[in-house]
Amino acid sequence: MKMEDKYLWLRDHNDRLVAKVAMTSNRMFKLNVKTAEAKCLQTCINDSSWIWDMRFEHLNFEGFKMLGEKNMVEEFQNQPL
Repeated sequence: MKMEDKYLWLRDHNDRLVAKVAMTSNRMFKLNVKTAEAKCLQTCINDSSWIWDMRFEHLNFEGFKMLGEKNMVEEFQNQPL
């Protein structure tokens, strides 16, 4: 966010301009925001190792391997990782 010359520039984490707003007479920045329509995306994956990756999100494949080796998850016992 940057405020300069009676304007506010709002940027995202990739430094792309999201909004440029002019200062009002009472020294505020009025920004009208409209929400986007929600969308649902679907994917189909048959590889069990990738299915488990999606379930655990941030756990890497070495972490999955450890879970299988230590028999910490029943479903991993017969799954190649």
